[in-house]
Amino acid sequence: MITDIPLSRITESPSNPRKHFGDLSELAASIREKGVLVPVLVRPKGKDYELVYGHRRLRASREAHLSSIPCMVRELDDREVLEAQVVENAQRSDVHPLEEAAAFRALHEEHGYTVEDLALRLGKSKTYVYGRLRLCALAPVVREAFLADKLLPTVALAIARLPTQAQQEKALETLQLRYGSRPTLEHAQAVTEGLTLDLTTAPFDLAATALVPKVGACTSCPKRSDTQPELFRDFTGEARCLDLACFNAKRDAAWAKRAAAAKAKGLRVLSDEEAAKAFAYGGVLGSWSEWVDLDDVAQPGQKDGPTWREVLGNPAPVVARDHTGRERCLAPRPKDLDGVGPRGGTSDYAEERAEHEAARQLGQETMKIVKAKLAGAISEAMAAVDPRVLRLVAADMIEAIGLEDEALELAKELGADEDAAPEFLLARLEQVSAERLGRLVALTLIDRLWWGGAGEPSSSLTQACKDFGVDLKKAEAAAKRALQKRAQEKGVADA
Repeated sequence: MITDIPLSRITESPSNPRKHFGDLSELAASIREKGVLVPVLVRPKGKDYELVYGHRRLRASREAHLSSIPCMVRELDDREVLEAQVVENAQRSDVHPLEEAAAFRALHEEHGYTVEDLALRLGKSKTYVYGRLRLCALAPVVREAFLADKLLPTVALAIARLPTQAQQEKALETLQLRYGSRPTLEHAQAVTEGLTLDLTTAPFDLAATALVPKVGACTSCPKRSDTQPELFRDFTGEARCLDLACFNAKRDAAWAKRAAAAKAKGLRVLSDEEAAKAFAYGGVLGSWSEWVDLDDVAQPGQKDGPTWREVLGNPAPVVARDHTGRERCLAPRPKDLDGVGPRGGTSDYAEERAEHEAARQLGQETMKIVKAKLAGAISEAMAAVDPRVLRLVAADMIEAIGLEDEALELAKELGADEDAAPEFLLARLEQVSAERLGRLVALTLIDRLWWGGAGEPSSSLTQACKDFGVDLKKAEAAAKRALQKRAQEKGVADA
């Protein structure tokens, strides 16, 4: 039955998920001309009525100065009211996902609806419902950005999958610094995946229950991507930890036990500071390192030769953890490497090492010359690039490699301390001139093309030299002359 009810006798429902109603002027004008064509739904509330749905029509009718509005009157309890509101709003495209999420949560937590119930009643997939429920976990600062239309729904959901507010806030900050005010889903996936960890790389037993009190085993933890496949469809087949703080706590606890056991056996254990220095190059212990890994093959370039453990006669290891948290058994690198051959016998390894060192020095000297020539050419080419693009590229490089060389020098000029975090420079890139940005990008690009170690230059560096007219052979010849001159001057000084 439809009846006209005075607007003064109708109050709005506090449970209505929709909180933002947009501009009502056009609807009010239409109602003023044609009246309300579709009745609203109300329920009796004492002597008056409470609106169930039709809030835009009710508000526009008041704006159009109507005295009454056509209504359908039904006896409904609170659960039925909320369900009717959710179903009604689900048919509309202008309801904000956060408003819909709050309604889904109310039905789920307060009225006992399962995800399957909601999906069936609303005509939505379970993935859709799980996603909306997850949006309720957004950190306040991320909710504000989402409500301000600075985040796409898919981006907001990608952030909401992170379990802690700190992680979510970090993800939002990184997205805004790197990609501006409207990051895409691909941007968000790249950033949020960087805030998770592959559990197959964990340096501890995933089934351990006592590493961190009251946390339990990783195997049954809900903060794994594979326990929520509806939310992590892009992580298919992967088990990633979503709680970095917990992962790191378990990693540290496991290492503390291993370190204590090693010390109990009388072994030396490197401090974290000593280990950080030892594994400064990503865990690789090359000829520059004062340490060798006892499980590595002793002869460079050999895949199946004797290990350092065999060559050194199975010495007592020095125990350390590398940058991944994995335990490594080390020994001081021998000063005299004569006698360490492909099969552990005598060889001219010392001569090979000297050749390797000479090649490394030549590579570094060549790179200095090449870098100087390329920097000017690339910087000049950068002058034609939009500064916004330069800022984007510079931000990506800083995020990837931190503050080094040119970037560190620039950060200091802008007022950063010696140990300034990359975020300091990222937040101030708009203050940097296009010319300086071009130089920053150019020099950072060159550094990433090829590190001046032993061996041939990378194909990317070779191509860059070809494109910008830099002769690598001439640069190498000039480097040889410079090294020879330096050696002669040193010989004269030593004499």
